[in-house]
Amino acid sequence: MRLLGRFELTSGQQRHTKLATRAAMALLARLCLGAGKPHPREELAALLWPDAKDEAGRQRLRQTLSTLRQVLEAPGAPPLLQADRLYITLPAGALECDATAFEAACRRGQHERAHALYGGDFMPGFADEWIVDERLRLEGLYDRLPLPATPAVPTARAAASGPPPPETQDAPQHTVRLPSYLTTLIGADKQAADLRSLMLQHRLVTLLGPGGTGKTRLAVEAARDVHADDGNAPRFDTVAFVALAACHTAGQMLDQLLLTLQLSTSAGGALQTLVHALEGRRALLILDNFEQVVDEGAEVVSGLLLGLPSLHVVVTSRRPLALPGEQVLQAAALPLPAPGSSLADAAANPAVALFTARAQAARDDYALMPADLDAVIELVRALDGMPLAIELAAARIRSLSPAEMASTLAAARTSADADVGALDLLARPPVRGRQDTRHHSMHETIDWSWQLLTPELRALLAACTVFAGGFDAAAALAVLDTTATPRRPSAMRLALQLDELLSHSLLRVLPAAHDSASRHFGLYEPIREFAARTLSGDEAAALRRRLRLWAVAWGQAMPATPPLAALHVEMPNLLAAMSSAVSDSEPQAALDIALALRPALEFAALPGAGQQALAIAVQACPDAARRGLGVAVLALARFRSGSRNEAREMLDHALAEAPADAVETRARLFVAIVVLAFNVGVRGAELDAALQRAQAAVQVCGDPLLLARMDGVAADVVGLGQGDLARADALHHRSLSAWAALGNELAVLRSRYSLAQLAGMNERNDEALVQLVPVVEAAHRLQAWSILAPSLALRADAQSNLGQWSLAVATARDGVRMAWQALDSWNTVLPMWTLHRGQAHEGRTLQAQRLCGFLSVFWIGRFGPLMPPMVAGMTRTRRLSLVRDGRAACAQAFEHGRSLTLAQAVALALDDGPVGG
Repeated sequence: MRLLGRFELTSGQQRHTKLATRAAMALLARLCLGAGKPHPREELAALLWPDAKDEAGRQRLRQTLSTLRQVLEAPGAPPLLQADRLYITLPAGALECDATAFEAACRRGQHERAHALYGGDFMPGFADEWIVDERLRLEGLYDRLPLPATPAVPTARAAASGPPPPETQDAPQHTVRLPSYLTTLIGADKQAADLRSLMLQHRLVTLLGPGGTGKTRLAVEAARDVHADDGNAPRFDTVAFVALAACHTAGQMLDQLLLTLQLSTSAGGALQTLVHALEGRRALLILDNFEQVVDEGAEVVSGLLLGLPSLHVVVTSRRPLALPGEQVLQAAALPLPAPGSSLADAAANPAVALFTARAQAARDDYALMPADLDAVIELVRALDGMPLAIELAAARIRSLSPAEMASTLAAARTSADADVGALDLLARPPVRGRQDTRHHSMHETIDWSWQLLTPELRALLAACTVFAGGFDAAAALAVLDTTATPRRPSAMRLALQLDELLSHSLLRVLPAAHDSASRHFGLYEPIREFAARTLSGDEAAALRRRLRLWAVAWGQAMPATPPLAALHVEMPNLLAAMSSAVSDSEPQAALDIALALRPALEFAALPGAGQQALAIAVQACPDAARRGLGVAVLALARFRSGSRNEAREMLDHALAEAPADAVETRARLFVAIVVLAFNVGVRGAELDAALQRAQAAVQVCGDPLLLARMDGVAADVVGLGQGDLARADALHHRSLSAWAALGNELAVLRSRYSLAQLAGMNERNDEALVQLVPVVEAAHRLQAWSILAPSLALRADAQSNLGQWSLAVATARDGVRMAWQALDSWNTVLPMWTLHRGQAHEGRTLQAQRLCGFLSVFWIGRFGPLMPPMVAGMTRTRRLSLVRDGRAACAQAFEHGRSLTLAQAVALALDDGPVGG
């Protein structure tokens, strides 16, 4: 079976270069690639006939299978294809296939054989989505092969395809979210190489093994190596690590995926949000600690893989997913030294090398010496070569010698004392009848470190497990149980205790994520899980309650300028607090947290998990006035997520329920209604009436923050909506002065952006550019992405109005690039409205027309009707294209653009190739 460079099926004297139908050829290719594995009929029908209804697809599959049998199976011979009501299987070895042989050669490092086998593109002439995906994957393997040592005869691939295309410049910017480690990975070179090869060749790889074998670290480092730039374009443009240790349902898993990728749930649901956000991306997701969500989570993984042909997933788990196409790699412990090994042989052993390296990190004067050689060998053998167990043992080198550690373990294996605690290591039999054996292999190792702690340190470590993300000393102090100790420790005492936990390798210092004077700490997930299991149900509930109190206090203590950088860091903890309020039947605490965070949420999105908790809290709130305050926050969050109608209905209902004397509630609801109406394109008498009601309500309320906000909202309405630029300018200046007096730098930036926008509308473009300089700089510094992206778009617009087309295009591309990296579709598209004008003026008129076609469909579908300036800009671009390209070419380019995905539009926007169509 030849699939590379051409389709050719040969058996004896018979040779087929095509079959009766293209579907039969595609089906045979699919079965060849997965030889030996059962393929679900539903999956095959969906791949071959994606537009066919279920029964029609199954019928076509039966007909195509019959066609294949006539070609492959001689009359009277045993069936070659194995098929039942659910699955179709091509037995392994039934056909020799060049594509699978090529992959095997690459995997084994047989480079010359791989070069010889690669005869060209996979299934040339076929445009099925899965075939194109396989073609690109196999081509990527070929391109990574080392060049032959001597000049080779041109391959069939070169003859068929011509010279390889130059490296493209339109790839999206890379988004990499992987944990960072301060130590090197030791003793896992072979496994890392195997995993790298599998994750490149297959779309679903499960790294299987017990706790403590280093699955997480191995997956992260392999992903980092795959992404690292070795002179070629990275294989993946989006790489993310998703920790699922705290997830037990598919819903929690989806929320964690959204949180990791910094996405908010859209109207279509979490799964659809993920598909839309990753559409067109070459993404690699590392799903860590999957075993507790296998049953439900496997369906989520299947849905993502089916909806995203370019997605690759690596799962670390103790159970396989049992999905079609899953490739399983067994994670093994480190090789062990033989008893009595020489010093040189032991030092070269990976398990001993790991212990030595980690011990030297804990005590810089430590060295592997003949005197403790036998004890180190005994110790790593007693730990079964498990990397995490060895690291935890090595961290004790400051207080225990290797001989003392080894004797401790030996005593634990032989002690009959049921209360030995720390000594009960590695020999504790599994509990009869216990189904959850997740911590069986690592429990003993971590329990040893746990028992070496003082009661105060244990209480502190257990308390820290309530945090979903990193935490600082102040947060840890806030959740400690003062009734468990004589008194709450002082800040200095707590700092010393945290340092002690760091010395035990039970905490780690996280990289600085923002300009904070305090260090942030994190727990390794296995340690978090162990420590959390030491808590009783009441203790855990009390911790969650104190976390909620901390979250409210954190929000209320925010300075006048909400600290967005700190908010991004603390968001996992804040979301955990809001979610726990719902699960603990205290939903009003979620409302408390949301209201405390309200000043920051004006400038940062509330992720889906927070929206869900707030929605439940709002529904459960018995006080209509307080309920309305929550709706004012929730409705704008839902609007930003794309649920415009839901947000408007929510606001109208809350306003109807709000008591007449609830002046603050009514004022905030009226302001939210105006903001929503303005952004969805409402104009004229309806918007004017809403503005008047809001202004009157805010005046009655008298809150200085609301008054300053109302001036800015009114300025947008009268300026952009009514065209009264002079009045809008006065209102924005009044708002800016108020915010400056209140000390809110973010709100000041928002006002300065609006003033620059007015300057541009008054054709004072030079002034607009000058005004934007400090706005862009400060937005970068404050991580105010909701201000930065539109500021870049506005700068590009001003530059284009001044005829500075090259600068405008470069600025707009910066805006597209920045927002695309942040998975922010609104701000990704916004700069494109200026970019297409710049492309047209640079002579790329057909490229600009394609971008216009995309925008005309995408904007209306996601964000509402086109504004007049958008229509005017598209008209100017069309006129330039008509003059340069003619009516037919112009129309064809526009229609082509209407079919583009967002990823394709981004590639088109970032294309800086030669001038031309």
